[in-house]
Amino acid sequence: MTKLWSMFFFCVLLVATMNWYAVVREPDVVAIDELQEHVNSVVKVRGKIVSWIEDPWGSGDSRMDIIISDGTGVVEIRWMNHQTLPPVGSTIEAVGDVISYMGYMYIMSVGSGSVSWDVEDVVSSEWVGEDLTTIAMSPEMYAGRPVTISGHISKTLNPDARTGTFDLRDHPEYTGSNYFLKVLVFGSTDKWIESSSKVNVTGVLSYSERDMRWVLYAQGNYIEVDNTYQSVIATLDWNDPASWQYEIYSLVSLQGKMVQDTDGSWWIEGSGAGERMCALPSAAHLADDAVAIRNMTQVWIGRYMWPENLPYTCIVMGMDAGSARLVTTNTLFEIINNPHQWLDNSETVVIEGWLSTTISPTYDEGAIGDGPSWDTRTAELSIHLSGSRERYLEEGLYVRASGTVVWDVSGTQMVFEVDTLIPLYSWTTDGTTVFAMPLPAELSWFDGPTAWFWDALGGSRVYIEGHLNLSDGTPHIEQAGTDKILCLILDPSVDAAALVDPETNRSNTSLIWIGRLFTQNDAQAGSINICMDSASPDVDRDMLGFEDELFFGTDPEDADTDDDGVNDGDEVAAGSDPLDPMDKA
Repeated sequence: MTKLWSMFFFCVLLVATMNWYAVVREPDVVAIDELQEHVNSVVKVRGKIVSWIEDPWGSGDSRMDIIISDGTGVVEIRWMNHQTLPPVGSTIEAVGDVISYMGYMYIMSVGSGSVSWDVEDVVSSEWVGEDLTTIAMSPEMYAGRPVTISGHISKTLNPDARTGTFDLRDHPEYTGSNYFLKVLVFGSTDKWIESSSKVNVTGVLSYSERDMRWVLYAQGNYIEVDNTYQSVIATLDWNDPASWQYEIYSLVSLQGKMVQDTDGSWWIEGSGAGERMCALPSAAHLADDAVAIRNMTQVWIGRYMWPENLPYTCIVMGMDAGSARLVTTNTLFEIINNPHQWLDNSETVVIEGWLSTTISPTYDEGAIGDGPSWDTRTAELSIHLSGSRERYLEEGLYVRASGTVVWDVSGTQMVFEVDTLIPLYSWTTDGTTVFAMPLPAELSWFDGPTAWFWDALGGSRVYIEGHLNLSDGTPHIEQAGTDKILCLILDPSVDAAALVDPETNRSNTSLIWIGRLFTQNDAQAGSINICMDSASPDVDRDMLGFEDELFFGTDPEDADTDDDGVNDGDEVAAGSDPLDPMDKA
């Protein structure tokens, strides 16, 4: 009897041990191409992340679908009650049931511990930057490993979409682009990303046999937007409504009159018979019986969409569309006179106006007004810029700026925090957008250094006429017949010796000089001198300095390069192309 009890307890212990082993032991790693042999069994797979998408149906489920590859094949892992996943290209292990449903096979993994990875399996991306040329020439060099590429997206990305595609281009506009890289996006971006925006995209480059082209597989939350670059807002043309379909989901502008019909619906009406577009104003637009928009004719900005409750497309305005709303120069005046309505309300607004100060690339403060000069302005608002710039922003430049209105405690004033700022007058040359520039302001010998001081503090571009004098070794301009002088720092491209008489070291003719005014400390004399920096002679007297002529491609010795009867400088200031005889100011 004792032996029987011993055998019984031994069998119980054996069964318990086997059950414990079956529960706690981890399954062996199975190759993906062998999964069909393990249907309805628990297995472990190991492979590199190709892509993943969270809550694929937008139903609120705590589910993430992951595509991995181990070299023998690819499989989808449906991970329930998931956690944060490492970047695409990293290696993970997943434990779960092999499910076969209607010819489709996937692995169902539940819980945070069912998908795991080691630190050494997590990869970091290689920064490629804007060098799409290198990738285009040798894409195989970058295949299969994570890269981060900079460029412009070809269409607007909707944050509600779980998948999408776009082309990454080397230029914001289609006509100016030389290279197009197809990007397949998995997962939500969590925000609107506008067409033509400059972005950094991290993903894995792979050749798609289906498309017979190279494709970058990227995650939506790994698309980084460069907010210092202003995306292009498309303009809808009343004369070409068929083209509007290409702007779906994009921010657009449309000129027209805002009216409300007897049913309470809002419409933007064009000047032609039957021209109208549905509009959905925001709550801010409709405040005070919509007095700000009712029967107003102007340019309206919104997102071109197809609302779910309407059988036609509309321009959705305001923050409901994830877009900024246009604020006219009249509203700039209203902002200043009604600060409490705008301060810290977190709504992004767009204002148009003229810069009333010159802003250097290293400075981030300035002002914008509703007129091009002090005598035409009725309202002015201080602005604070973000991001760096390569060129000066000139006083008098007409711009569109988007941002928020805040209160500056240190300056005890209302300030417009600018997210993006872009000049509005432009033309296209060889596929490149070139923005207009205000002409330099006149510097009068009559006013003298006392008046010049304020222009020098702001670094204003100015012009003045006088003789070049090199006699004392320090270049300066002098007014004929007087002892008034202005010191110069010549542009490196200027051949000063060719401009002066070798016997007197002074120019025989009076020239117009263009440069940027600045103050210079004279330690020995204990004074402050006012000088002109990067100065060059305006030989053809078109108000464009040598640097300007080089930038715009105009002839420095011909005031009318395209022979259209309009001075080059006047064309630049008016926003027309000085190289195109058909584009006149």
